Amino acid sequence: MFNRKPGASIVAVRRAGSVATFHMLNAFFTITQMIVVGSTYWNQGFGMNEGEVKKDVEGLQTMRNLGQNMAWLIKSIDAAKNSVAEPATNREVLMSFIRETD
Repeated sequence: MFNRKPGASIVAVRRAGSVATFHMLNAFFTITQMIVVGSTYWNQGFGMNEGEVKKDVEGLQTMRNLGQNMAWLIKSIDAAKNSVAEPATNREVLMSFIRETD
């Protein structure tokens, strides 16, 4: 359902914990074969009270760059639909960490 669709994590925090949250959200994208869109920094904004994130000028710049990258990727995928074949997904082998013991 999500494979080969672009996605981007965005995290809003008061102070700390954004990087770990950002990485965990991106893990979902990669395990579902999504294309992770990046920006010029981690996609995070800081603020404690409503509206304060609007003062995070670097965070806003990061979001603008993310939006531009997302738009470019969506247009690029659309332009390639008729000229680049989508790869098949191989799911023949699944590793089980459960081992039989004697």
